[in-house]
Amino acid sequence: MSYSTITEIEHKLFCRSYSTLMSELRLDPNLSRALDSIETNRGWISPVALAKAAGLSRTVLSGRLRERTGFSPHQFLIRRRILEAAQLILSTDFSLLEIALSVGFRDMNGLDRNFKLLLAMTPRDLRKSGQA
Repeated sequence: MSYSTITEIEHKLFCRSYSTLMSELRLDPNLSRALDSIETNRGWISPVALAKAAGLSRTVLSGRLRERTGFSPHQFLIRRRILEAAQLILSTDFSLLEIALSVGFRDMNGLDRNFKLLLAMTPRDLRKSGQA
């Protein structure tokens, strides 16, 4: 599989554009606070901290997010990290390790594993395809 635009990656990860999804989620004040926390912490936030930022229990946050996105808070965070990593891979010359760490993965293995699982390609494959 090869992606020629970030929009294609957004649709693969979220089944719609990320901006559309964010607009829908921001209609819920609690989810809006959770999203603000994600943006402030640049992906370095746990689902427990996300629920606290939203002012909800982890169970309620999980239910609301799953209802609106189809993903648990953990799955949503991973998908968001992958999207941000893809944007950086295609738009910068940062090393893949720098990108992995900056979007919230502890190491390259986490980035590689999740990238391959969600996009059926590695970060290196995406970088090569973006250079063509």
